[in-house]
Amino acid sequence: MRALYAETCHRSTARIGATCGIEPGEKIRNMRKDLSFSVRALIRQPLYSAVAIVTLALGIGSTTAIFSIVKAVLLEPLPYTKPDRLFALRSMDSDGSPTGLMAPRFAQPFYEGHPLVESGTLTWATAGSIRSSDGSAFPLTPVRVTDRFFSVFPDAIALGRAFAPKEPPASIVLSHSVWQKYFGSNPNILGTSIIVDNGQRTVVGVTRPGFSFPTGAETWQVFDPGPNLTDRINFYAYLRLRPNVTQKSLEAELAVLSSQLGPNTETGKAFVYALRPLLDEIVGDLSSTVRLLSGGAVILLLISCVNVANLLLSRTNARSQ
Repeated sequence: MRALYAETCHRSTARIGATCGIEPGEKIRNMRKDLSFSVRALIRQPLYSAVAIVTLALGIGSTTAIFSIVKAVLLEPLPYTKPDRLFALRSMDSDGSPTGLMAPRFAQPFYEGHPLVESGTLTWATAGSIRSSDGSAFPLTPVRVTDRFFSVFPDAIALGRAFAPKEPPASIVLSHSVWQKYFGSNPNILGTSIIVDNGQRTVVGVTRPGFSFPTGAETWQVFDPGPNLTDRINFYAYLRLRPNVTQKSLEAELAVLSSQLGPNTETGKAFVYALRPLLDEIVGDLSSTVRLLSGGAVILLLISCVNVANLLLSRTNARSQ
């Protein structure tokens, strides 16, 4: 067996000038000896070992923590169906000042149907209260939405149904956390009447765990913006584009439409649409901060490695003297 191994090794390494003679078993034994020697060396100098280990641990730990944030904020897709087709529709004055919100008449062509838009909605959040199954009152963040909200987020409903066209304003959808916390995950909650903001509401659905849009939303109720709201009343608008529709194609349509709608009656300035991917809308300026943090973490890891290398060099010099 040894002869066969030597002959095979010689043939495979002859062309590159390598040497043979170390069997796999011997390599493992040598590795164990090296590891044992390293452990004994660390034990003999505990202070040196502690400094090296803590330095590397800080560098690796900080880098890992920052990368986890980068992954969650920038690399992971949003937890919605086809998130690349989700956009926030905002407004800007002609001088480039963002108003952020959307008056109903400017958003109406999109949340009521458009050839490039699969579905759209208007939203606005308030502060409110809810009474649990035992009658206790708790603070709540209810969100008012137009009836196509759950068409923009079609995977949101876990129990019951989404809002139907012309849904009665007394209908309400509960978040999974509210259903679980205040109503004990009652499977018969659908169709029951609950009190929200001192008014009777009929539960028609419950969302899946983790769904909360806009951020912090705990319940959703329908509202009808109607044709008579002035430009002073603004909402947040969100769109889901049709398949194969690009952001540029919709922006071209928005530019034409903005010139047809005329100026904002409250500001007197020309109206300009601003279309942003939903990920950019949610992350906002945080993306640049996260990138800076990730760069700083990498630099910290490099510094840690350099410090450990310096420790090794100083230790080697000390032994040579």
